[in-house]
Amino acid sequence: MAEGRVTAWSRLGGGRGILLAGWVPEACRASLAAPHAIVHFRAGGGAGPLQACAGAPIAGGREARRSFVALVEEMGDGADLVAIDLWDGSAALRLGADGAMAFGVGAMRAMAQAILAEPGADAPDDGGIIAVLARPDMPDAVDPAKLAVRLRCEIEETFLIAPDGLALYGWLADPADAVRAIRLRSGDRVTPLAAGHWLPIRRRDVLESIGVGLGLDDPALGFLAFFPEGLQSGAATMLEIETRAGEVARLPLPAPGYAPLAAIRSILSAVDLPHGTAVAPIFDQVLGPVILGLNRQRLRKPATATVLDFGDRPANPLRSVIVPLYGRLDFMTYQLVQFSATLGEGTEIIYVLDDPRQRWEAEPLAHSLFARLGLPFRLLCVDRNLGFGPAVNLGVRYSSGRHLCVVNSDVFPHAVGWLDGLSAHLERDPALGIVSPLLLFEDGTVQHGGCRLTALPQFGGWRFPLHPDKGRPAVAGMAGRMDCEAVSGACIMMPRAVWQDVDGFDEDYAIGDFEDADLCMKLQARGLGCAVAADVTLFHLERQTQGRNAKWRHNLTAFNAWHFNRRWERYFAVSGQRHAASKNKIDNFSEMKRKVA
Repeated sequence: MAEGRVTAWSRLGGGRGILLAGWVPEACRASLAAPHAIVHFRAGGGAGPLQACAGAPIAGGREARRSFVALVEEMGDGADLVAIDLWDGSAALRLGADGAMAFGVGAMRAMAQAILAEPGADAPDDGGIIAVLARPDMPDAVDPAKLAVRLRCEIEETFLIAPDGLALYGWLADPADAVRAIRLRSGDRVTPLAAGHWLPIRRRDVLESIGVGLGLDDPALGFLAFFPEGLQSGAATMLEIETRAGEVARLPLPAPGYAPLAAIRSILSAVDLPHGTAVAPIFDQVLGPVILGLNRQRLRKPATATVLDFGDRPANPLRSVIVPLYGRLDFMTYQLVQFSATLGEGTEIIYVLDDPRQRWEAEPLAHSLFARLGLPFRLLCVDRNLGFGPAVNLGVRYSSGRHLCVVNSDVFPHAVGWLDGLSAHLERDPALGIVSPLLLFEDGTVQHGGCRLTALPQFGGWRFPLHPDKGRPAVAGMAGRMDCEAVSGACIMMPRAVWQDVDGFDEDYAIGDFEDADLCMKLQARGLGCAVAADVTLFHLERQTQGRNAKWRHNLTAFNAWHFNRRWERYFAVSGQRHAASKNKIDNFSEMKRKVA
C-alpha cells in the first residue's frame, strides 16, 4: 500500500532525471533523506540518486501530512509513472504515482519553488535541490534536419574569446522564419544570443548548394555569432536553436582550429562591411570585441627573440634607430647603404625581423651586409609575427639610446645629419613630445607633412589620420617646424623618457594602423606637442612592405579605426575647438609653400 503520493512530475531534458512533487505522512518525513529512489513506469523503470526536501504541513485530513519536492537524477527514458520507492538501503517508502499530472518543465520547476517557499517548509541545502532547480533545463532536442519545419544549420568554425566568450562562424537556412531563439549551452550555463550579436555574412556557396533548394534567393545565409560569456571550461558545449513551434535542435560545436592571427584573418576575409553609420554597431557588438579578444590572446604569451649582433655596438648611444622588418628583406640592403652614408658614430641600429619564416634568408643577408659595409647593427629574430606596434616595442626594450627613432624599412635617408636635425627640434622644446621628418615620394612630391584627424562619412564619422598635402610638390629651401594633430609612424623620434611615460605603442591595434595616431593622442593628453620638421626630408615608398591589399587588411584597418575612435571619442567631443585650431595649423605647410614660391 502506498505510504505517500506523487501528485505532479516532469522529466528534465538531456537525461537529467525527473522532478516530483507530492505528499508524505508526517510520520514518514525522515524517509525523504533516503539517498536513492527506484522509479516504476508502466513499462520499465530505473533507479538514481535522490534529492528531496519537505515542504509545509498540509492542513486537514485524518493524518498529519507534509508536502515535498524531490529530484531523481540520472534517469533513463520512461512514461506513465506508476510509483516511486524512497530507498535508504534497508527499507523503502512507496509513493504512489498513478494519476499524477505530467507538467512541462517550466511549470513544474515553478511549482517546486513555490512549495519550498511556503512558511513551515524545511530550509533546503543551497548546494542540493535548490542548485538543481536554479539550473536552466536542457530540453530534449533533435537534429535540425529532423525538425517539423525546414531548417538547416551548420557551425563551421569556433573561436575562443578570453576569458569565457565564444564566436561561431557558420550558416543558417531558415526559409519559414521559424527560429525563435538561439542559445549557447555549456555545461549547466545557458546563454541566450543577445540582440545585435549576430552578423549576417553573404555565402553564395551555401545559397547555391542549400538555399536554392529551400526556395531562398538571399545569399546572406552565413553568420558570425558572438557570445561574450557563457563558456564553461571543460564542459560539453553546443548551440541550441528553438523554433516558434517549441522544438529544439542542438548542434555540436567543432573544436577551435585556428591560431589567433589566422582566426583574425579568416573572420575579416569573410565580412563585407556596410558604409556609413551602419558600420559602428557591427564593430561595437560583434567584430570589435571578437578581433580585440583574439589579438590580445595572440599577444598574451611574451615574445622571445634571438639576438644577433653584427660588429661592436656603441657603448652609450645618444640615439637608437629601430626598424621593424617584414616582407621586403631587400629594403634592409638599400636602407643600410643609406645609413652607412648618412649616420655618424654613436647611433645604434636595431632591426626587428617580424616574420620567423624569413630568418634563414635574413641572417645570411645580415652577415653579408656587415661584411660589405662595416656598419654595426643588431638583428632581433622574433619567434612569431607580432605586428608593427609590438615589434617596435620589443626593439625599444633592446635599445639604450636617449632618443628613439622608429623608421619603416621602406623609408630612406638621402642627406647627412637627418638624425641630428630631428634631435635638435626635441632639444629646443621640451614640450615637443614627438617629431617626424618631411617624407617624400621618389618624385619629390610630399608623402607625409603631418596628419589631420578627419571624420569620414563612409565610416559613420570616424576620424582617420589623413595626409592633406600628399602628392603636392615640396618647395626647395623649406625649413622650420610645423605643428600638427598627429604624425606618421613611418619615421618618428621621441625622447626615451617620454616614450616610457606613455608606454610606447598600444598593442591593441592589430598588426599595424592607427597606433601612431593613438601615440600622438596620448602625448596631447599630457600636454605635449606633435610636429613635422620640414628641414629634414627622407624618402618613403609607402606601404611597400605590406603586399597586396586584401579584403581582410581593409577590414583590419576598419577595426583599428573603431578601436581608436572608441578610445578617444570623449576627448574629441570635449576638445572640438582645439582640433579646429589644429586643422588651421596644419594648413601652415601649404601656406608656407605659397610664400616660398
